[in-house]
Amino acid sequence: MVWAQNASMTFTVTNNTKGKFRDDQIYWVILGRSGNSFVHVDKNGSLIPMSVNDNTAPGHLKKGKQEYANYFYSLAQAKSIQVPRIGSSRVFLSVGSPMYIRVMPNGYAGADINNPNDPNIDVYFDFVEFTIDDRGFHGNTTQVDGFGFPVMIELTDASGQVRKAGHIESRAGLFEAFKREVPNEFKSCLRAPYRIVSPCAADFGKGHPHAGYFDKYLTEVWKTFSMEKKLLGGWTGKVTHGELTFSQGSGKVFKTPKPTTQEAFLGNGVLGHSPQFCAAINRHVLEEPAYWTNPSKYYNAAPANYYAKFWHDHSINGKAYGFCYDDFNGQDTLIEARQPTNLNITVSWD
Repeated sequence: MVWAQNASMTFTVTNNTKGKFRDDQIYWVILGRSGNSFVHVDKNGSLIPMSVNDNTAPGHLKKGKQEYANYFYSLAQAKSIQVPRIGSSRVFLSVGSPMYIRVMPNGYAGADINNPNDPNIDVYFDFVEFTIDDRGFHGNTTQVDGFGFPVMIELTDASGQVRKAGHIESRAGLFEAFKREVPNEFKSCLRAPYRIVSPCAADFGKGHPHAGYFDKYLTEVWKTFSMEKKLLGGWTGKVTHGELTFSQGSGKVFKTPKPTTQEAFLGNGVLGHSPQFCAAINRHVLEEPAYWTNPSKYYNAAPANYYAKFWHDHSINGKAYGFCYDDFNGQDTLIEARQPTNLNITVSWD
């Protein structure tokens, strides 16, 4: 079934901050692609091409000496809009003030939480990712970069079926639980009061105290398979010329050179096209491919990505995007509908 070419669906943003923020203090914007153009969606549901001239247009934002496009609406201005087909999109959400987003010749510069001088470093924000195409709606919440405040998405289709993803716990509760539940190394991810950041934006990046977090584990696994080894489920593992290969009979074969800790957390470098290996390292199941698709085996030993584990422990249905390849074996927050009618985005606080 193909979604009608001229169809649209209703997006609604709901204020569930329980009085912490008024509707005129909660902001949203939709940025995405239409064909080869970057666009923003106005409150009438029109796709408006983004231009560098928007950085200095009437009503633009300014912080320090820099100027920024202002595409944001507050909930007091618009809570619901009709959204047509649009690709590679994000609904940016912020409270207290709009975000500072600068249009570039080939896109836009959003928030960079790794940059202490970023204009959004002291702005409370989060976002939802989505695409609407001829197969309908595809979207998710994400903590791949960090967590700003609880966001829940509810997708309704033409049959009335509702699919949900995100968080229903309070922000204060999540901050306190993170402090209590993650190992000491991961407490560096707390950047109160604004957000909880991903490991490589904390002390696991290059040059930081835990930059070698996965290194010993990876070295041990590579040593284990220096000689061919038979494994559960008919798998065989062996390192040849520095490359770890897992094979299952005459069927599946996966191989990769040894990654760094940063490549494991970020899913880039030698793991840029190896979702199975990236996920297996983060979940501490690398040495047993038979466990790669068994969630009960995930995060049962250190070292593991306990930042990601935390979000799975505190998300609807245990689904989360805690790292880029968390979609391997369907552990991510992706929700879809071929005939979507409504998406409700709930912003919560304490």
